[in-house]
Amino acid sequence: VYNKGLHPLIATAGYDNQVILWDASLGTSISRGMHDHLVNHCDFSPCGKFLVSASSDYSARLWSVPEMRLVAVLQGHTDDVMQVKFAPNGKYIATCSYDGSIGLFTAEGESICFFKGHQGLIESIDWSVDSQSIISCGTDSTIREWDIQAKQQVSQLKIDNYDIDAIVVLSDKNLLSGDDRGIITLWDQEGKKLTDYQAHNSGIKRIVVDYN
Repeated sequence: VYNKGLHPLIATAGYDNQVILWDASLGTSISRGMHDHLVNHCDFSPCGKFLVSASSDYSARLWSVPEMRLVAVLQGHTDDVMQVKFAPNGKYIATCSYDGSIGLFTAEGESICFFKGHQGLIESIDWSVDSQSIISCGTDSTIREWDIQAKQQVSQLKIDNYDIDAIVVLSDKNLLSGDDRGIITLWDQEGKKLTDYQAHNSGIKRIVVDYN
């Protein structure tokens, strides 16, 4: 992931259990943090002062930037944590896990609640534009929306019987999903399919959008 702050930084998550922070201009490592197992994903806070990472050690960890000092350990999952995302407003952190749940935490790493409802592994999450809901997808062929104030699921879109491995909310509130057939699908806000694109020959594991 890339942080476009005053001092551009890159963070990488590795299967060597490390989260490494890099100077984007020099291409050299600055600092690093450690998990107890594979690191699957990481994300900068909107302010650029923090980095959060997701790991197969069943935790997410919050780090200060650039020194990579451990600020908090986000706990409560019982299986690999596959993705972690700061809300656009910077006030919350969401996690998703192979235990079929989504964790909601404060920006300081304090647990708020866990959402449960998926019938399989949760592969990917993203935040709504207004930071009021979390969108999730997984191996049960559903895309679901969770309201963080009501603390409950508010919608569900059932797809054909294939895994949905990646989800992104666009600035116009439409959705992009990637599935295990290698197809990217554009959905409108009401769950109507707008278009399909055969992008890869096998599963799409992550979609990243540049909003600038």
